[in-house]
This record gives sequence, C-alpha cells and structure tokens, in this order.
Amino acid sequence: VHGVNAYNIAWKWQFRLRATDPWRSLVTTRHRIFVVLNAPTLPWVQPVGSTSLPWTDGLEIACSWAQGATDRVTAAAGITAGYNGSGRVSYDTVSGATFYGFASYDLTQMIDRLNGGAGLGAKVNCTDSADTVSTFANLIGCDLWQSRMSSSFDLNPMIAIGYSTWA
Repeated sequence: VHGVNAYNIAWKWQFRLRATDPWRSLVTTRHRIFVVLNAPTLPWVQPVGSTSLPWTDGLEIACSWAQGATDRVTAAAGITAGYNGSGRVSYDTVSGATFYGFASYDLTQMIDRLNGGAGLGAKVNCTDSADTVSTFANLIGCDLWQSRMSSSFDLNPMIAIGYSTWA
C-alpha cells in the first residue's frame, strides 16, 4: 500500500480485429491520477450536476501534503503540517480577522495564495485555517468539521502560523 499520492501515467491504446491478430498501437495518452483514502466528504459531493465536485487544483495540494498517508489521522496531520509550513500565510496577530472564510470559504483564492499568487493576501485567522485544513483533508477522504467562535476571548500563548516565537 502506497497511500495518498498523485501520479503521472501513460496508457498505450491498442486494438486487434481478431483474437489471433497481433496487437496494433493506436496512441499513447497521458493522465494525472490521484490516489485518495476514501471518497471525498463534505463540502465535496459527486452526484450528477453537482457544483461541488472535487477540484484537481485542490487534489494537487492535498495529495502533496498528505503523500503516503494510509489513514485519516496521518492524512489530516500531513495536511495540517503542510498548511502551517507552507510559508504562504501568517496569522493576523493584530485583530485576528477572517479573510478567506467569513460568509463562505473562498477556496479559489486560497489555492491561488498557496500556489504563489496573491490570493486575498497572506493574513489568516483560525476560521480561515480550519476551513483550509478541513476542505483539503476532506477532499482526500477525511471527515473533518469546523465551527466558529465569537470574538473577544483570551488565547493561551501560541506560535502563530507564519511566526517562530510564542505570543
């Protein structure tokens, strides 16, 4: 068992008219295959006509971060570590504002940010981070959920995403 991963494969298409004829090559096609743990879970759904089908841009990131994982805990841990260590986001230590996931989560912009684009900027908070980790983990078959806390609450000291000191 090799676990979660993304592979480039080639299929060589052949045909023959009769069982006794030699195989003849038609064409070779190249494909990107994503190996995940289970079928994606919410917010991803796959019925015909769905607007929430799994995204390959998300699979690229999720499979990279969870590469080799063979269970949900290891996969979710890999997604968490990949996001935290991406170097593309840092916690908003001034106001703790939500940037990517206030009314709804803006996955398109987060993917852009994680892939080196501007996205909606580098600042994130706990809601943005929970949305990101659960969305990517659920894409490869985990079943994570998140909730939002209100404002004006105390925090224990932490090393915030994008920082290296306790605050």
